[in-house]
Amino acid sequence: MKNQSSVHADELNVFITSEIKSNGMGKVILSMILSGGFMLFIYLFVSLDFKEMGKSSIPIILIPAAFLFFFIRYLLWNIYGQEHIIINSKSLTYYYCYGFFRTQATTVLHRKLTIDYIVTDRVEDEDFGRMSFVSYDANTNLPEVIHKTAVEINDPTAAKVQRLLAKVIFTEYSEEKGFRIFDN
Repeated sequence: MKNQSSVHADELNVFITSEIKSNGMGKVILSMILSGGFMLFIYLFVSLDFKEMGKSSIPIILIPAAFLFFFIRYLLWNIYGQEHIIINSKSLTYYYCYGFFRTQATTVLHRKLTIDYIVTDRVEDEDFGRMSFVSYDANTNLPEVIHKTAVEINDPTAAKVQRLLAKVIFTEYSEEKGFRIFDN
């Protein structure tokens, strides 16, 4: 797994696109589990007499269908998964792409923005980690994590995000007004 990320900015926003690169063997195993689950679901659907079972047949169909839905979504994430983040001086917006569909964009307003990057993995002499975006509550000044990246990004990408955010946000705000970067 060596995830790929791209970062660019305009005058107002920083755009981060991270793509997951999972192990090929894991995708094959997950596909086999999904195929077996799908065959079991079809067998249950064809072999059961729903008229005789009445209302008790509903959970017998819905529970395997829910498991299949989550396995399909997990497989699509491992094959096509992308995380998109847009950050500016007032908000953070994120959404996820699964190849054939994408989630609805979620926008979170922030007052003061802090970025925390924690290394979680090392692959082929390259550190990967997750970024946390923290805002401070207007009433209490307590920190609150508003988003944590789903895809691990490498150190150079995290540094580039921090540089671009500093450039975009410092043009509108100074450090005294609320933008800080923490490295762990």
